[in-house]
Amino acid sequence: MEIDFIIEMDKAILPIEVKSGSNKAVSLSKLLASSDIPRGLEFAESSSGISDRVLTLPLFMAAFL
Repeated sequence: MEIDFIIEMDKAILPIEVKSGSNKAVSLSKLLASSDIPRGLEFAESSSGISDRVLTLPLFMAAFL
């Protein structure tokens, strides 16, 4: 399992996975499924959206984190 970053936001853990290309955030999904972490964040070249408990945003938005 590979998670790129883990930050604290609003007193909760927020795992972040950064993807180049069209690959899915498999590690992030596995982590969320096997823990009580409520949500995760994915930065990718694909379009933004919410799937299950993963918020996907464009890569350039990482600068605003």
